[in-house]
Amino acid sequence: MGTAAEDPARSPVIPAVKYIRDTFPSLLIACDVCLCTWTSHGHCGIIPKQDGLIDNEQSTKRLAQIAVAYAKAGCHVIAPSDMMDGRILAIKEALKESNFGRTVSFIFQAQLRFLIILVPTKIHL
Repeated sequence: MGTAAEDPARSPVIPAVKYIRDTFPSLLIACDVCLCTWTSHGHCGIIPKQDGLIDNEQSTKRLAQIAVAYAKAGCHVIAPSDMMDGRILAIKEALKESNFGRTVSFIFQAQLRFLIILVPTKIHL
């Protein structure tokens, strides 16, 4: 069900984002939002039944919750790699409802990978 995604006791993402924000306040932080890392089956969705089918509605809600948790932790850019029906809109709406609609940017993974390749940055410690 992806329950560990924003649980600091079971996932490094939330504590890492907070640490990076505190340590490097001007560094842009982008987080991938997907369920495949957090599910036992490795698919980008919740599979509640034995039929092997992804429950899109339940998965969409869960992805939106994770995106909001990452934004609350200090993520500047939400970059969902999951592109199943309705999920992008649900994440955008959840960010707006949580007052992150104007403070957290939204970028698709393909765009993010392209930017990282074309615009290498230097971090000065």
